[in-house]
Amino acid sequence: MADIVRQLTKQGIGAFRDYIQNNRQNSPAQNPPFHLLYQSPYSESLSQHIEIERNQFYTRYEAATYLHRVFENFDQAEISYNGELWSWISLYYLEELLSAKTIGKNRLNAPDNYILEVEQGDLKWREYSHHLLVTPFYLYRRHGEEARMLLAGPIGSRMDITFEIVSRLQFARSHEFIKLVNRLYFNSQGKMKRGASKHNPGSVRRLISVFQQLELTYDILNMSCEKMIDLLPPEFDKWLDSQQV
Repeated sequence: MADIVRQLTKQGIGAFRDYIQNNRQNSPAQNPPFHLLYQSPYSESLSQHIEIERNQFYTRYEAATYLHRVFENFDQAEISYNGELWSWISLYYLEELLSAKTIGKNRLNAPDNYILEVEQGDLKWREYSHHLLVTPFYLYRRHGEEARMLLAGPIGSRMDITFEIVSRLQFARSHEFIKLVNRLYFNSQGKMKRGASKHNPGSVRRLISVFQQLELTYDILNMSCEKMIDLLPPEFDKWLDSQQV
């Protein structure tokens, strides 16, 4: 059955934050405070009528494509940075986020994984990239199918390689850079190659470090994927050639 999408008020966000902190500190965990979703003064209506359903998403990609459909007629600039809305969505899907966790089931992560803080238009991008639902939504909205591999993991946990990229806004925005990441670190079956997110030569951490240096000389993020490959040092050759899982 469909529900009407709302957004949390400051009071609602405060109560949600208290619940998260209590969940992290105490056992057994209390039931989620779903009353915040529809009761005043904890939530309020949106400017548009939007309906949503509780689905069990097995991957972040599934969540991203569904949320994109839900909000396809909503002003995208408004929705992407609406902290009250994304905090509401996290609470709405809290049971699904918990059940999908690979480690520490029934124990919530830090509040910024669920609560999106945007104060008077001031967005801290690195904290934005912590959020478990707005990050997949942003990547899919911007990159479409190219984001599929980065969003392969369960929605209740973050994949290191995704966070390394998305936490740096200039890389998260670049479609050609995302294509390069897919070429380097995922095989033809869409599985991440061993060691891609570790401190290895040619790993994603090294890629970001190399690109930060190249940016001093080249307008690299406006290049095509192929031109980016031409600038990479030899340590990345094995990643381009390998199909290992």
